[in-house]
Amino acid sequence: MIVHNANCWKFTRLTEAVVIAVVMLSMLLPGTSEGAELKVATEYIYPTAYEVRGGQIQSGPNGRGSRVQESVVVPTAFATREVGVVFSVEATVSGMNRDAKVITSLEPRNKNDNTELMIAATLGKLNEVRNLLSRGAMVNARNNFGSTALMGAAAGGYDEIVQQLLLKNAKADIKTRNGSTALMFAAKNGQLRVVEQLLAAGAKVNEGDSEGITALMYAVQGSYPAVVEKLLKSGARPDHADRHGTTPKALALKNNDRDVLVILTRGVGVK
Repeated sequence: MIVHNANCWKFTRLTEAVVIAVVMLSMLLPGTSEGAELKVATEYIYPTAYEVRGGQIQSGPNGRGSRVQESVVVPTAFATREVGVVFSVEATVSGMNRDAKVITSLEPRNKNDNTELMIAATLGKLNEVRNLLSRGAMVNARNNFGSTALMGAAAGGYDEIVQQLLLKNAKADIKTRNGSTALMFAAKNGQLRVVEQLLAAGAKVNEGDSEGITALMYAVQGSYPAVVEKLLKSGARPDHADRHGTTPKALALKNNDRDVLVILTRGVGVK
């Protein structure tokens, strides 16, 4: 079955499932890309009850060791069980006829729904990332927490992997369940080079997570002056307050971070 927009279908062939996925994704606006997951499922029948038919009882010497011979065990009740594998489908809709280009690939996942690409990107395994991308791994797949491969690479500062993912149209502004973006992960860990890459790719500098914390605030909190300066020059708001009313300057004062305070003060009004 394919699971997309809370709708479910059951298919007997992969090609049938892919066609339906394409039709659904083709309804997007021209020039946009989107992904969906589909589970190619099949059913098998297994018995739940049995009956022994025929045969005869033969006793051993002195009536011991009785055993049944020439009997047949026949199943009398059955149930079905669905099994299958999860595939990823990504479609890019063209501008004229709105046809979809489809890429399908197996996406094995672990218990947290991490794909092989997510794991390789988070661990900084560049060659493995390149190999998985060449095989059509879905770049924007998310795990149970809403995280993507780009977020893992950004947090670790693996700029070459970030570049590879962005070249394969990784989306910079996907959010996790708590609203974090790849830019926030990079800023929180002081990954200046990755911050620069993500900003160049169009990452929204003033996005806030579920608590209203922005990438700038994460950089201030971690005491990363170079990242703070880069974000300010890219339009980050130094006067932004989170849900609790805390501003970047308040965070710097709390940390007694004079270097960051100077940058924030100098950066007021930067757009």
